[in-house]
Amino acid sequence: MNENFFTEEDKIKFFDEIAEHFYERNFGTFAKADMELLMFRFYPEKLTDANMREDGTIDYSKCSDYNISKELGITQQRVRNLKVKKQLVYPTDVEWEKSLANLTKNARYLTGQSVVEVACTSDESVQGQMNGFRNFLLQRCSCVSCKSLTCVVS
Repeated sequence: MNENFFTEEDKIKFFDEIAEHFYERNFGTFAKADMELLMFRFYPEKLTDANMREDGTIDYSKCSDYNISKELGITQQRVRNLKVKKQLVYPTDVEWEKSLANLTKNARYLTGQSVVEVACTSDESVQGQMNGFRNFLLQRCSCVSCKSLTCVVS
């Protein structure tokens, strides 16, 4: 990891948050898994901030699960699990609509298969929202095309 990745202000803010969690009626009982999740939370947040486009969407190719796993020395599956846990414990609002609109620029319809293939995103929030949007459409549309529509994150 680049030693200049976190600024001095970031480090102070992160230490204050760690100390708050550790000392506030939690001294000696703060589990290792909780500490890892808190430490993990800082990394993707900084990574997404560093890769934010002018339109407010994130360049997910620069903060993929593969890149994070390589940088932190853990498996991609562990990264995905930590991302899901992070979103549950420390929820953040994601403007998934903009990210979905950006992804659909590379979407394609596979003729004869009723499949819409969408370019990959490693963000679990966006993937979840995409699946929710697909289910929303399927519940409100009775046409044969929508009922056989499948979304593939590739």
